[in-house]
Parts: sequence; C-alpha cells; structure tokens
Amino acid sequence: MTVLDPRRIEERIKDFRRGREGSIAFSVTCRDATPSTNAEVKDALRAGCPEGVACVAVEQTAGYGRQGRSWTSPAGGAYVSVCLRPGVLPAKLPTLSLIASLAVRSALVRFGCAHEPRIKWPNDVVCAAGKLCGISLEALAGGVCVGIGVNALRPARKEAVGGKNEPAYAFEGSVGEDGPSASQARTLEDVAACVLAELDARYARWRTEGFEPFCHEYNQLLSLRGASVEAVTIADDVLVAGVVDRADERGRLIIRQADGSVLAVQSGEIHLTKLG
Repeated sequence: MTVLDPRRIEERIKDFRRGREGSIAFSVTCRDATPSTNAEVKDALRAGCPEGVACVAVEQTAGYGRQGRSWTSPAGGAYVSVCLRPGVLPAKLPTLSLIASLAVRSALVRFGCAHEPRIKWPNDVVCAAGKLCGISLEALAGGVCVGIGVNALRPARKEAVGGKNEPAYAFEGSVGEDGPSASQARTLEDVAACVLAELDARYARWRTEGFEPFCHEYNQLLSLRGASVEAVTIADDVLVAGVVDRADERGRLIIRQADGSVLAVQSGEIHLTKLG
C-alpha cells in the first residue's frame, strides 16, 4: 500500500474544480518512490495512453528538470507528471509550461503557501527564500509529458538538490526519517490534486487561444521584471545582457539592451542569471 491514495487525489481534483467542467479525464497512479515520474508517464505515452494519465510520487531518485538537468527529489515533495495530447502546432507548445507555472502558483496560494510565490521565466515558481517548484515539458509519441516538482514539505535531511537556486518549501513542517505522516500525506495529495485541477482550468482555453489571454497575469507575477540579467545558453555562452521587460504573447522573454534595442528569447534556448 502506497503512502498516497490515487482515488482520493482523483476525487479531490473534482472538488478543486468547484463545479467547473474539466476537459481532462485524470487517471492517477501513486508511488512512494520512483526514479522519475516523468519516465513513467513517458512510457505510458509510448504505449499510447489517453490524455490525463498521471503519476504522483513522494520521492524521486533520478528526477530531472528543464534542459535535462539532474534534480534530486527528496521525500516531502509533490512530484507530479501528466500526459497531455493538446494537438497544437509545435511553435505553440512551449507556452504550455508557462501555463503550468500559473497553475502551480494558484494552487500554492489557495493552500496558504508560507511564502509569496512568483514566477521566474519561463516556468520556475519561486519566492524570496528560493525555488518552490520546477517544471519540465517533453513532447513525444504524439503527446506531451508535463513534469511538476513542488517542494511542499522540508525533507528530513538537508540535501544538495542541484540547480542554481536554493530550495524553498511551500508549507511549514518537516518530513520524518520514516517519511510523511498520515496528515502530511493528505497535504501532498491535496497539493497534487489542486495543481492538476488548476492546470485543467486553463488548458482548454490555452489550446484554442494560446498564451495571449494569460499574458497579463503572467507578467504581473514575473519575478525578474525590471532586473538586469544575462541570458545564457545551454553551453554557458552569454546570448544577451539587459533588463527584463516582459514576456510577450508567444511566451518569449523580451530583454531591453543598453542601447535601447530589444531581443526576444525562447525558453528552450537559454536560462537567466541575475546581475548584481
């Protein structure tokens, strides 16, 4: 018997929809620990699974984030991957990860997050204390695997989790050496369910209208807006330096350079380093 209850998560998704008719029929599997929830959903995609197949885990032993970066995922997180089959043009697909970041941020606010969550372009959910959630997007086998890793509860031991940001934890309390308590497990179920419900609330409109209807909300939450940054490629080459202006309706980040010119960068090409 797993710590998390998949049937309860599915029922809680319905609760969090608040009477809204969802467009995704979720089918949830839970794991106490797994190498990667993404790997499980990608296997399901290759096998031809329907949209809505999801895997939720308490711990990952070989998790990874955007651009394939290794990411240790200790017990106490809400690690969620879900299969979607949006059927949109490839150029539109990257903005789905920005939509996912809005969903996570809304879910954390609904649950009384201990911090003020904001979004670091393109899709990290962050706060003053560090990173609350990372999101990845992988297209394969006619669908998409959306991977979401929420740092919900502090792990029993401090671990080097990888990446450039210190982890921050959304809720008070630490997981014991034996894993989450029964009440903590219910919290993780609720977080996973609320994230999926909030994603579902935006998904149908995104499919038909794209990112543009969400652009204003996203920019209001953009953590580095007005900050001086370097946009650095995967190979650690500086592509451009300047001030973050906004994200545009295609999800590109607009950076204003010292000479007043602007450059739009795509999320798959670079990551941001704050200057000063």
